[in-house]
Amino acid sequence: MSFIGTVGVVAQATAGSPPNAVSIATAANNANNNTDDAAWVSAGAGCPNAGDMHSIPQTGTSSGWSTVDSGTTRQYTHSAPIDVIQNFEGCSTVDQIRIKGYIRALNATSFAWNCSIDSSSLSNSCTVAMGTNSTARDCTGGTDANVCTMTFGGGRGGLTGPAAGDELKLLVRATATNANGSTIAAPKVRIVYDYVN
Repeated sequence: MSFIGTVGVVAQATAGSPPNAVSIATAANNANNNTDDAAWVSAGAGCPNAGDMHSIPQTGTSSGWSTVDSGTTRQYTHSAPIDVIQNFEGCSTVDQIRIKGYIRALNATSFAWNCSIDSSSLSNSCTVAMGTNSTARDCTGGTDANVCTMTFGGGRGGLTGPAAGDELKLLVRATATNANGSTIAAPKVRIVYDYVN
């Protein structure tokens, strides 16, 4: 009787819990300048020399991130030159902001990204739209956490891109889940594009 009671207490004490140590990172581990509490961006329009507008190289995420919002958000600001729009002429009327990252977590069985447009103030008839969030843990290769598509303004007379002083903020969040519940990655990650001359 006392043995059964002890077993019951042990079983209760070791009951399962949701995933822990959940974070957004640039790769599965910290080797080779991979960074925790960070993401990176691959531009996807395929136009020559057009990556400067939205691309944030994976190797560049080891520095430049700051803690904001009382530590609940890690933020990276990219100064995007507006004259890069010239590289899209005759190539594409859109640029794809391909969000990349890896969800680090312990004891997780499934994963979900939650990428959204935090805010935007874009001129010259430019618009942005977020695609479908991925459920893949590893979005550092051919899979994207999500794709934000920027559609440029203008027409046959030429494309128009964001104006100097415009800003676009993307918020990247992630969740890890197991049979005992879900845990949201903390801190979340914000990518800010400041458009400059």
